[in-house]
Amino acid sequence: GLNSPLEGLGYSGMLWDEIISKRLVNFNDYVYDFTVEHPHHNFITNNFVVSNCGVRLMRTNLTLPDVKDKLRHLLAALFNNIPCGLGSTSSLKLPFHELKQVLKKGAKWAVERGYGSAEDLERTEDYGRMEGADPEKVSQRALKRGKNQLGTLGSGNHFLEIDLVEEIYLPQVAEVFGIARNQIVVTIHCGSRGLGYQVCDDHLARMRHVVDKYHISLPDRQLSCAPLTSPEGEDYFAGMAAAANYAWTNRQIIMHWTREVFQRVLNL
Repeated sequence: GLNSPLEGLGYSGMLWDEIISKRLVNFNDYVYDFTVEHPHHNFITNNFVVSNCGVRLMRTNLTLPDVKDKLRHLLAALFNNIPCGLGSTSSLKLPFHELKQVLKKGAKWAVERGYGSAEDLERTEDYGRMEGADPEKVSQRALKRGKNQLGTLGSGNHFLEIDLVEEIYLPQVAEVFGIARNQIVVTIHCGSRGLGYQVCDDHLARMRHVVDKYHISLPDRQLSCAPLTSPEGEDYFAGMAAAANYAWTNRQIIMHWTREVFQRVLNL
C-alpha cells in the first residue's frame, strides 16, 4: 500500500511526471511498453490501438460556493439526461445513412445540428475529426450497435464528474487552458461505445487469418495484426478512424447536454 500521497492524484497510486529523455536498449525480444525508471511507474502501453476512448474537460466560471447547495440537483439532472451503464441507449435514434455521416464528419456533425458551437471544435484535438475514415469499413453489426448509443457514457471506467481544481502543478500550462485553483470543471470520459468495440473485433478476426501470409509470428492471438500498407491494415485504419469520429461526436453531445443541465439547474 501507499504510505504517503503521491504528487498528482493523492493515494490513487498515479503520478504526474514528464518523460525528458529516452534511450535504445539492445534487447532481442518482444517489448510491450517503455521502461520508465521511476519507483512508482507501472507502464505506458505500446501498440494498443483504442478507438478514441478519451477525456474531455469542460471549464466553467463557477467556484464551489456557486454549486455547493445545488450539487444533488445537478447530479440528479445529469443522471436523468445522460444515459449511462452497460447497454445504455440514447434518445437519438439515427438511421444508418445518418450514422455514416457521423463516422465521416465527427464532432462537426453534432455542431451542425445544434449540439455545441464552432468554438468547441476549435478547442478539440484535430477539430474532432480524423481524416481517412471510411464508414464502408464498418460492419453492419457495428453500425447496429452504435446507432442508438450516441450521447451515452456506457460502463466500466467511463464517467462524468463535477470536479474542483485544488492544485495547479504547471501554472503556465494551466493559464493557457484557462484553469485556476478553486474552479469548477467537468470531466467526461467515454469512447466509441459498442460500435468501436465491434470495429476492433471485426478487424482483429480478419487479421488473425492473414498473419501467416505476412510472416508474422504472434506470442498471443489477441495481438493479431497486419502491415499498415496491406489491404487488411488499410481497412482497419479506415474503420478505426470512423470509430474515432463517433467517439468525438459522442463526447460533444454529452458535453452539450451537460451544459444544458448546468444552465437549467443553476439558472445561468
